[in-house]
Amino acid sequence: MHTTTTTTTTTTNTTTTTATTAAAAAAAAAAAAATTTTTTSTTTTTTTTTTSTATTTTTTTTTTTTTTTTTTSTTALLLLLLLLLLLLLLLLLLLLLLYYYYYYYYYYYYYFYYYYYYYYYYYYYYYFFCYHHHHLLLLLLYYYYYYYYYYYYYYYYFFCHHHHHHHHHHHHHHHHHHHHSQ
Repeated sequence: MHTTTTTTTTTTNTTTTTATTAAAAAAAAAAAAATTTTTTSTTTTTTTTTTSTATTTTTTTTTTTTTTTTTTSTTALLLLLLLLLLLLLLLLLLLLLLYYYYYYYYYYYYYFYYYYYYYYYYYYYYYFFCYHHHHLLLLLLYYYYYYYYYYYYYYYYFFCHHHHHHHHHHHHHHHHHHHHSQ
């Protein structure tokens, strides 16, 4: 009777590094590509014991496998941050668009209001001028025409030039008395 023991130990270490570029990140995430590092350590221990007698042979094989996997991923965090930034930028753009839309709507509303008001008065006095030839209405027509034209020009000039300052210059006249000595 003899006993033969064979022990075989196999250790395999595998390190895999994969660079993943998020396609949805476009140019913003191109400079900061996500890197996923996967480290896998596999240890396999195989023990084979063979016991032989005159009539019986017994073989026992024991296999122990230990696998440890460590994954460090920045892809999910980068995509989440990029999505949050994109959402914030979209919200800011929407707010800015709404602000400019409200501002231009406000301006065009007042512009068409004054234009319609001026055109209505012009048509009204033109109607009285054509059907009623009176010097008083003619004078009144020219007066209101000049008045609304001046007001329209002033409003247009004030809108185009937001800062319209009137400068008053004061001129001081000094009188110099010359004394002649005898």
